[in-house]
Amino acid sequence: MAELPTNVAEAIATAIFASELQLFQRSYRAALKALEYEEQEVEKSVRAALRLGATDEFPDGEDGDSDDLIREVYDRASESVTEIHRGATLVSKAFLIVLWHMWERHCNRRLKEREYRSGKVFAWLNAKGRTPDMKRLDQLRLAANCAKHGPGDGCRNLFRKRPDLFRENGRAPCESNLIIKTDVLNEFFSAVLYAGTGREASAESRGVEAALVAD
Repeated sequence: MAELPTNVAEAIATAIFASELQLFQRSYRAALKALEYEEQEVEKSVRAALRLGATDEFPDGEDGDSDDLIREVYDRASESVTEIHRGATLVSKAFLIVLWHMWERHCNRRLKEREYRSGKVFAWLNAKGRTPDMKRLDQLRLAANCAKHGPGDGCRNLFRKRPDLFRENGRAPCESNLIIKTDVLNEFFSAVLYAGTGREASAESRGVEAALVAD
């Protein structure tokens, strides 16, 4: 089979990558919606246990003999919500890693390289008339490495460049201290979207609810 003209091959590869990014976005939203649903179910279970209607106020747990029982209901609900928030953090880290590998694979395929090289990627994109945010893409690479491998050069280098992505508890930068909120993931997504397709992220894509990813 004859090779496609370069411009046609590039257009097809770009369209495929754009489709993959759309699937990534839909999958991430679906994962967050599932976690939001779980949190809503926790509230419903508390209301059912305390015989409350959908708009009734929650008791403060100071009603004499019922105090301990109400507090137990609240404690169990709090534990469930904490686990949901932990799950949201893990989901964001998992999608962060996927996003980086999507970008790395796309570049390596188009450049016919075995390893991702920032200089070559920048030159390739410049030749296509794009000015990619290489700073943001490098931060994505470091964040993905930190999330995958834990303490090491990736985490330390990321901490020097983006200390805001780590908990402020005085501990050494590591995967367990890495916090990837939805607005940060959207930031990285926007950089990949433009670099890979030349498109700007829509307001809708930047507005995914971030409330579940706890500090």
